[in-house]
Amino acid sequence: MLEKNTCESCQNVYKYRVKLHISKLSEKLNITNIQFNPYYSFENDSIATISISKKLYNVIMLRDKLSKKCNSIYIIRDNQEFQYLSEEQDKWLP
Repeated sequence: MLEKNTCESCQNVYKYRVKLHISKLSEKLNITNIQFNPYYSFENDSIATISISKKLYNVIMLRDKLSKKCNSIYIIRDNQEFQYLSEEQDKWLP
């Protein structure tokens, strides 16, 4: 993780954000400048900024190595899974 930010004036659903360096993708995608703000955005093919829950924000630290399996709603840190996305369709956070 490169950076952690909070937006005090934002709604809770996208108040907590992290900037991540993408080191490996299962498929090569052209993700340059794709965004669905305030939920996520990509810069180039290697940087992603995502909105996360307060619970996840409080657990992860700068320089943590995070991973996410394809089609998973969990982020993994130190072999622990943390729910990142909601199980409900059309809802971002759990």
